[in-house]
Amino acid sequence: MSQRDRVFISYYHGRDKFVYQEKDVPIDISNLEYSSSSELKWGNIAGSVRWFHVFQNGIFNNLTIANTDYLYQNQNDFSMTNLLDRSTLDEKYYIQSGVNDLMIKTDTEIPWNNTKLKIGAVYTHHSFIPSYISNSQRFSTPDVDSMLIDPSPCDR
Repeated sequence: MSQRDRVFISYYHGRDKFVYQEKDVPIDISNLEYSSSSELKWGNIAGSVRWFHVFQNGIFNNLTIANTDYLYQNQNDFSMTNLLDRSTLDEKYYIQSGVNDLMIKTDTEIPWNNTKLKIGAVYTHHSFIPSYISNSQRFSTPDVDSMLIDPSPCDR
């Protein structure tokens, strides 16, 4: 590195989150109790390094290497219980996706006949994280035997 060189570094990290929850909310249908929650997350990490170099005769060049990583997640949970027979319905839904970019860029400026000639090139590699989706449901009822048999001891 010399007086003709400069290096610039930048970095960003941001993650956001939104959460919504309901519990035991009364609904118009009697004997049902339910709860639900939703969570939404997203964010990006980005960073770059740029090298600036001045050659002789006013010619200069910038070389930049940058990377970004974006991620999105969404999760929803729902549960409902019938208070009469204690049967339950549970449902879970999850989705995730994202993209990662790697970029290399160079640009050069050359003074030429009272004007400036600018040339450059850029390469970007996109890595897509395909959507991952998961959904599950579970319905359960109490054991029939436990509903019919009194577990208390008998006097004989």
